[in-house]
Amino acid sequence: MATLLAGCLASSGWALVPAGAAADPGVEPSNVTLTLGPGGSADVNKVVHTPPVPPKPDLVFIADTTGSMGGAIANVRTNAADILNEVSTAQPTAQFAVAEYKDFTDSSPFRVNQNLTDDDPSVQAGINQWVASGGGDFPEANLNALYEVATGAVAFRADSTRIAVIFGDAPSHDPSGGHTLADTSAALQAAGIRLVAVDVGALDSEGQFSNLTAATGGVLLSGVAGDEVADAILAGIKAIEVTVTPKVVSCPAGVSVTFSPPTGQ
Repeated sequence: MATLLAGCLASSGWALVPAGAAADPGVEPSNVTLTLGPGGSADVNKVVHTPPVPPKPDLVFIADTTGSMGGAIANVRTNAADILNEVSTAQPTAQFAVAEYKDFTDSSPFRVNQNLTDDDPSVQAGINQWVASGGGDFPEANLNALYEVATGAVAFRADSTRIAVIFGDAPSHDPSGGHTLADTSAALQAAGIRLVAVDVGALDSEGQFSNLTAATGGVLLSGVAGDEVADAILAGIKAIEVTVTPKVVSCPAGVSVTFSPPTGQ
């Protein structure tokens, strides 16, 4: 959440420009000077430019690494440095984690390849561990992976914007590892995690990821080709809404400020 500090004016209106806008983050105009007589009032319209990436992000990349995912994995591996650079340029305090899932017929249905770090080579090394293999039947252990991430497998910072980015081409068993869709949704919400889901085939064929992204304030990107996954990941991160709440710092006696709307996304 971004908090804006407002000096005291009689009243104020403001509008939001979505994340990804060209202008630098901030409020425009930043300062306004007015002279008002006793009992007077004024409306001041301001535009809030939100950052292209939410503040202090903790980003977890979660890959379906079953046998059919080789092309998508290669695309993310090749372009990972660009993703990390773009996110870190927008938010220098960003940290990243890496995880993967297969199915419970495989020896390792879920694994954290790299816990949260700001060290790009370590993140790349984690991504380089992804190898497309296994899977067996069509559904995979997607829900279990998300539940694990939400319940302690990744050590999120206390005051971060938590984003899980998952990409795959098949829906999840439900339940998966004993965790239902409802369990997973509740766990993600309790942990304050926004979900970005990149559908490379049939990830949302049962509506699971429409449900989860809507419940968490996240983003679903559908119909993504294997060679477009990295671009979709960046687009999804940038599409996460930023909540803006203005705050009055102080006012002289007899002067008040109102905001319309009182908060916005």
